[in-house]
Amino acid sequence: MMRPLKCLPLALAVASCAQVPTNRFIVEFAETSLLRAENHINATDGINVVQTFESDVFRGASIELDGVTPDEVLALSEVIAIWPNERVELLAPVKQQTAADEGAAAEYAVHWATGVEELHKQGIYGEGAKIGIIDTGIWYNHNALGGAYGDGSTVVGGYDFVGDSEWTPGQAKNPDEDPIDQQGHGTHVAGIIAGNSSTGWLGVAPRASLYAYKIFSTGSTTDTATIIEALLRAYTDDVDIITASISGTGGFANNPWAIVATRLVTKGFIITIGAGDSGENGPFFIGSGGSGDGVLAVASAHVQAAKNQTLPSSFTSWGGLFDLSSKPDISAPGTDIFSTWLGEGDGEGSFAVLSGIAVATPYVAGVAALWVGNFGNKKSHTAVYANYITMRIINSGKDLPWLNYDGTANTAFRAPPQQVGSGLVNAAQVIEQVTSLAYKRFSLNDTDNFQSSQVFTIENTAQVPVVFTFEHSSWAGFEILTESDPAQPDKTPRIRTRKELEPKRFEASVELPPSVTLGKYETKQMEFVFTPPTGLDASKLPVYGGTISVKSNTTDVLVVPYQGVGFSLKEQFSKHLFAGSYPQLGSASAQNKTRFTFDLGLSAQDFPKIFWSLNWGTTELRFDIYGPGFSPESDLVYPPSLARTTTSARPPLGSMPTAPRSSTLPRMTRKIPTRSP
Repeated sequence: MMRPLKCLPLALAVASCAQVPTNRFIVEFAETSLLRAENHINATDGINVVQTFESDVFRGASIELDGVTPDEVLALSEVIAIWPNERVELLAPVKQQTAADEGAAAEYAVHWATGVEELHKQGIYGEGAKIGIIDTGIWYNHNALGGAYGDGSTVVGGYDFVGDSEWTPGQAKNPDEDPIDQQGHGTHVAGIIAGNSSTGWLGVAPRASLYAYKIFSTGSTTDTATIIEALLRAYTDDVDIITASISGTGGFANNPWAIVATRLVTKGFIITIGAGDSGENGPFFIGSGGSGDGVLAVASAHVQAAKNQTLPSSFTSWGGLFDLSSKPDISAPGTDIFSTWLGEGDGEGSFAVLSGIAVATPYVAGVAALWVGNFGNKKSHTAVYANYITMRIINSGKDLPWLNYDGTANTAFRAPPQQVGSGLVNAAQVIEQVTSLAYKRFSLNDTDNFQSSQVFTIENTAQVPVVFTFEHSSWAGFEILTESDPAQPDKTPRIRTRKELEPKRFEASVELPPSVTLGKYETKQMEFVFTPPTGLDASKLPVYGGTISVKSNTTDVLVVPYQGVGFSLKEQFSKHLFAGSYPQLGSASAQNKTRFTFDLGLSAQDFPKIFWSLNWGTTELRFDIYGPGFSPESDLVYPPSLARTTTSARPPLGSMPTAPRSSTLPRMTRKIPTRSP
């Protein structure tokens, strides 16, 4: 399998290519009056303000452009950032059974494997926690979800941002106050968190209160602006936890909704977002929303009661991020999960069994709700409250075996953190552990920028002194480059798919600190000095990872995952940035040409198209067009400018910068002259 192919027509008046740059963008305003900024933008020809966002979290607007470039918008004094208003897909189930028998719920039980069952026996049900679900809405008439909407029920509030009629991004929305679900997806998510049926089946936090933020109507597509709108509404409603089973390939943390989510975390909101269902595509293919710093990116695991084992789900997306930050963070049950489904009218509702990241993500939100219900929400704690709980959840992970492609377990290797984060969540440990860790995620980077020193602060919250010791464990490594593929010789070298990955013993070494005794509420910073694995073949792009374990005489065992790569990113991807024989030059006409007149007439269509597929994400990919007589040796300067300069360098006739795997920069379009100046 090859990474997604992109096509760029180097002209504006063409509709034959699926990757025509969008004219819809999101802008963030500087610290100024929203009305003043909106008026200035509206007064600029070619810019139409679709909606505005006014919040101390994010102040900006969704806009449409007509003949104006994003560069020109960014030059406005009120604008500090601009991104494409991208389409975002609902994480649809990878497997679905929608006529499940309520009496069969016990066959799909997973709480025994995650510590949730243990907490329920102690009477911990998440009472008082408020969870915002950004999804398709909730069919709140379901008896297992309270059977009603509003105060006193399970679903106490929310909002429909898109309306009940068919809606796709770019069309007018028909918002209303009733977030009723028309698809079932959000209803299934709601049951995983707070379901409570008459037969005894329970969600993770059955006494939590839910808020339904509907961003999908009858279709599977929404956009970034609508997600931001929902996040800001959850902020206004002052929920404790926000969960979103939505994703989009990105791999960088600076897309707009990841930025908004990160800012909410700093204000005390716990946020869980799915890592993605693109596991078959192999490593470094994680979703965009969960890439935010402080956001919990959730991977999926398959709890198998009959075999008394848990494996990674085959579909769960692999990290890390393209800047080599560590993601995903934690795994939760996501295969064959029983929960609520749509009904008819005011009936009792039905049940369904689904598989996918979309059902793993709310499980972790439910675990967070158990903590909030037991210890209080952000108003009862310090400003770092959300990060504190996030770290407790990550530190609770239990390692999982390597999943062979045939679905069997390879117990000789642990599944890598790039696939499962720290492992399967343990809700009982999240609640009961008396040790807390504060740190930034352990990302060792590449060989050129190796971060050998990693630290965390450990705190003893027990009433007595506690002795702490430290251990290191290497999990499975793997090589990610396929140099040749007889089935697709023109598309290699490329990044390996999951089917092609093989576990390797790539073991970093760590200088561990000595054991330490901490008194009641005492803290201490601990340093861990890493040395990368030796004997690696950098040309095969080796990747490695593992965990640091913190053990105590109180039975606490906390894990801190780490990730690294055994090659120079700059050196290797200067050779392997493009897959196979890409980029390729084509033309809109039937003939393959290298010289063009840029006659955009329907009969001629004499302009180029460039096809490319990247092995690695980049914050900018740029194509420049030069006139006859151009010499790379004497005329090329970077970055090129369309303006004439005082140097002898020849400027390009036009440029098409784009960011095909990232939201770091918008897809920018410049008009290409039809003749040389």
